Amino acid sequence: MLSSDRKIKAEIKLLASEVSGFKAQITGQEEKLKALANELQGFARSEDVDVIRKYLNLIEPLGFVTQAEVERVVRQVVDAALEEQEAAK
Repeated sequence: MLSSDRKIKAEIKLLASEVSGFKAQITGQEEKLKALANELQGFARSEDVDVIRKYLNLIEPLGFVTQAEVERVVRQVVDAALEEQEAAK
């Protein structure tokens, strides 16, 4: 009876240490989940992304010209006007 009592007490200690380890793991996971939830609060919601998408489609930024393109077109127009002036002389 004493030996079975010792075995049971040893098993209880082992189980208690395993439970303690599991509790520590769960606590670590909870902290990670809280950190992840805090990170997710900083992300844009799908509604926000949809609003941005609608504005971009409305503005069409790819239709804008760059400064270099404007300078090139202005040079072409000025050069053409100068050629016409010289041809008219």
